[in-house]
Amino acid sequence: MAEDWQSVLGQDFARTTARQRRRGLTLMLVCCVALVPWIAFLAATLPVHDESRQWRPAWVGFDMALLAALAATAWAGWRPS
Repeated sequence: MAEDWQSVLGQDFARTTARQRRRGLTLMLVCCVALVPWIAFLAATLPVHDESRQWRPAWVGFDMALLAALAATAWAGWRPS
């Protein structure tokens, strides 16, 4: 019968892994929270008209895609494997 991975690798490894996971998830959450006001700032302050026709949608869209990627990464790390 297969043994539990924690019993094979030890409790120290399990604690270290859990701590690293929490730190990574916390960092992802902080990035997501910090990105929301940045997106709002860009949407409000970028010029509507410039030499580039789609300046505002390009940057706001990029940052929204970045937010979605960070949130998906955090969600994948949060749920049990």
